[in-house]
Amino acid sequence: MLISLIALACGVIAAVVVISQFKRLSFDIAKYAYPTFLATLPVYYWGFSIHAGDNAVLLDEIIIGSVFIFAAYLAYRLSKPFGLMVLGIGFIGHAIYDVAHIMIDSHAEAPSWWPEFCGAADLVIGFYLLSQIKWKGINST
Repeated sequence: MLISLIALACGVIAAVVVISQFKRLSFDIAKYAYPTFLATLPVYYWGFSIHAGDNAVLLDEIIIGSVFIFAAYLAYRLSKPFGLMVLGIGFIGHAIYDVAHIMIDSHAEAPSWWPEFCGAADLVIGFYLLSQIKWKGINST
């Protein structure tokens, strides 16, 4: 339980650091930052599978990870409000995927604290990105 709370706290802190660092980037670089970050998340699970020597799980992780890579590419190609929406949903979807590893299959190749850490970071980043959407033509009164 304590490890879970520490992992959650570390995930939130990591997300805040990532967001603050990405805010410092120039616009030209920043437009790549979040899509690139989302696209790299599946690579961790690929590494965990390779480390465990489980080729069947690796294949599953590559297939599922491709969804997040496609979402990152789509977000990069779309206009800003739609791209942010896809990114936000992508990060939140990855947080759900992190938790699903615990609930569906233990996937012993990932560290025990990983789902809480990565899930918390993904949620914070995802909701942050969704909060940044500014739709044209909608008056906020």
